[in-house]
Amino acid sequence: MVSVVSNLPADEQLDEQAIEAWMHSVGQRFTESERELLRDACELMFRIHQGDVQESGECTVRYLLSVADILVGLEMDYETLAAALLHDSLNSSMIDVELLRERFSKGVAGMVEDMARIGLVAGIQRNIVQETDGEHAENLRRMLLSIADDVRVVLIVLAECLHGLRTVKNYPDEVRRRVALEAREIYAPLANRLGVWQIKWELEDLALRYLEPEAYQKVAGQLDGRRVEREHFISDVIKMLQAKFR
Repeated sequence: MVSVVSNLPADEQLDEQAIEAWMHSVGQRFTESERELLRDACELMFRIHQGDVQESGECTVRYLLSVADILVGLEMDYETLAAALLHDSLNSSMIDVELLRERFSKGVAGMVEDMARIGLVAGIQRNIVQETDGEHAENLRRMLLSIADDVRVVLIVLAECLHGLRTVKNYPDEVRRRVALEAREIYAPLANRLGVWQIKWELEDLALRYLEPEAYQKVAGQLDGRRVEREHFISDVIKMLQAKFR
């Protein structure tokens, strides 16, 4: 029910080609110096993760580009995109926080540090969310907000959750339901609290697909059945407004 707009090329392209295509697609949004830093982040990310594969079978380079691309759709700044590309780089012996500060900025280094801290509580979160209630869910949302010194970190977390939910269809049903439950109980309300409506709606949409597939198909069928009616209504309103403006 949710349409996804991507600046990424087809999956069959190599990681280097995907990076070049993505930079070409999003580069015009930034200044020359910002583009150079983004390209530097891409090159560093590629050096760290070349050949790595996610649990889903997706190339890690492609995964990180996808998370950053969701943030492009939110019109985030280049520092946020760089931090998204490098958010797990501290697990590599090639990178430390001081290098990130010198090579990029204090903002990027701080966000990457915050993402590392959030990663440490991810396992605890997964154990709790299986039996979550309203109070537990609220405590987890507050924990995420308190760990992040920069609110942009929370947006990276939301983008990561959204991409994970988009690609979880090939996972076992148990894993799909766990990821969907986390999205519905933790991340969608967090997106709502921050006013990031496009992520909130898609998280809820995809979570419903995996948690209540029959209800999802029923709602999708009802919406599809009324699509022509909605399109006619919108067309009529546009014509009326054009006439009024003339």
